[in-house]
Amino acid sequence: MGDNETWNGTQCCRNDVALCTTGTQWACNSPRERWMNNLCCIDDWALCVDGDSSACTGEKMEWTGKKCCAFRASVCLDGTAEHCNDELEAWTGSRCCFLGEVSCASGTVEACQDPGEHRTGSMCCLDDVKTCALGTGPACASLGGKWTGTFCCLSERRTCVDGTAATCRGTNQYWTGVQCCS
Repeated sequence: MGDNETWNGTQCCRNDVALCTTGTQWACNSPRERWMNNLCCIDDWALCVDGDSSACTGEKMEWTGKKCCAFRASVCLDGTAEHCNDELEAWTGSRCCFLGEVSCASGTVEACQDPGEHRTGSMCCLDDVKTCALGTGPACASLGGKWTGTFCCLSERRTCVDGTAATCRGTNQYWTGVQCCS
């Protein structure tokens, strides 16, 4: 057994591997990949999704022979290559993966254009938000939230439920125009 390997009684386990996914031995050959037990194992946190080898290039991604793995991605969504083109996005050939922590909610093209907002398909993904709740633009603006055209996204983690403005007046409660978040 080599360094970083342990035997659990039935399998050889490596403690320097973050995930294993389908692939081919010939494609699983970068310094971040290892071929083990007919799987391509990657030594860094990534999301692996369908894609194609011609799109899955660059330092943000690895092609396993069957999957495109985007490193440090928090979510991968359907979209188009033309809308998946800034430094925090990686196009796999079939999905747009967002690198780093983002929250995504449905929205409109017009509302999802500010810095820190990324549009793919019908979704608007926003940097540095923890909660997205149904709301209205004016109510969201009064809270200092980010408006997607449908959802009000807040920088704090909140639980949001349907309610009324009249009942959403407690300490640390926020009215989004549709939902009460506390």
